[in-house]
Amino acid sequence: MQAVTISTFGGPDVLRVADVAVPEPGPGQVRVKVRAAAVHPVDLAIRAGAFAELLPGQPRYVLGWDLAGTVDAVGAQVTATHPGDAVVGLSVWLRSLAGTQAEFVALDATGVAAAPEGASWVEAATLPLNALAAVQALDLMPQGTRSVAITGAAGAGRSTPSSIPLGSVRPHSGPSATPAPWSPPSPQPHRLPSGTSRSPHSRSRPTAANSPSWPPWPSRGS
Repeated sequence: MQAVTISTFGGPDVLRVADVAVPEPGPGQVRVKVRAAAVHPVDLAIRAGAFAELLPGQPRYVLGWDLAGTVDAVGAQVTATHPGDAVVGLSVWLRSLAGTQAEFVALDATGVAAAPEGASWVEAATLPLNALAAVQALDLMPQGTRSVAITGAAGAGRSTPSSIPLGSVRPHSGPSATPAPWSPPSPQPHRLPSGTSRSPHSRSRPTAANSPSWPPWPSRGS
């Protein structure tokens, strides 16, 4: 199959469409035939080398976190998802290294959900990471919150909460925080590191499966 890969860090010129092996789904996994895959700021940061110290040494990496497509095959112990199902999926890339910008990708079955009713493949592929971030932000709202003011709501991360009912997310009594503005780092071409171990912090990143309201949209056939 073909996939978008990098073998060095840097600007867009380091991207290569390459032939790679079709992944086989392991126990608890599904393989998805990708119809569309999103490109996020985090993909640009990975390409530029911002997460180099978190990556193990590999000759190349397939990029991508989000996808929309159809289930092609399922591994052992998967009973809720079947070949032919229309799904969206999220690869927690820094943990799995399973890039979605490819013809096929194998993901944990808990990382896919039924594709939203009425959305095109391209539209559906933009949802997983944005919607999960929105749900997690709404989870931080103090208990009893009835409304939330969203400024600059045209952005994906800010427009998504406006379509999620507050009653569908888990109240949380802790304080909310406003993150500092972030922009992708300047590309710094260099070879991928070898012999480095992944940070233990990357293993504790949130997944779609442990969000209380995943997926936060009407599903096809629901």
